[in-house]
Amino acid sequence: DNREIVLRQAIRKMAETEPFDYIIMDCPPSLGVLTINALTAASEVIIPLQPHFFALQGLSKLLETTALVRRRLNRELRVSGVVLCLYETGTRLAADVTDDLSAFLNHSDPEAPWSSAKVFKSRIRRNIKLAEAPSYGQSVFDYSSSCPGAKDYGGLVQEIIADEQVEESPIRQAA
Repeated sequence: DNREIVLRQAIRKMAETEPFDYIIMDCPPSLGVLTINALTAASEVIIPLQPHFFALQGLSKLLETTALVRRRLNRELRVSGVVLCLYETGTRLAADVTDDLSAFLNHSDPEAPWSSAKVFKSRIRRNIKLAEAPSYGQSVFDYSSSCPGAKDYGGLVQEIIADEQVEESPIRQAA
């Protein structure tokens, strides 16, 4: 039974006729067959996380699953970072969770799929427009491009692109 690799096979087949630079997969929070398929097909993972301590427990389970998928199904899989969502600036809880998360990532086993992961500087603030947009069948950029949520996601995209350009630079490749 190869149900964990169905998506990877479909993407490889599609790539033969329709080349792409990126595929972005938004997965459910459960660790069912859909998420396992996505992890098996992906080269890297960006984890959205609410800055609450219970969310850290869920993160722990996701990281365990990522390590298992890397060992058994996808040797290339890595976690590139964590983006904090529904972020409330100025709260002690958000600051504490951010500090704990950064400390955990900085002291990770060098062999772990998340050993080079970072906490993205971009924060996705709590914003009602982010919740409303899907109910109208639109992205937040189409629904309300000037709202704080759209600006936050735009900033995250720019941060990810900048990180990728650093990774691809000739200096980094020679290192």
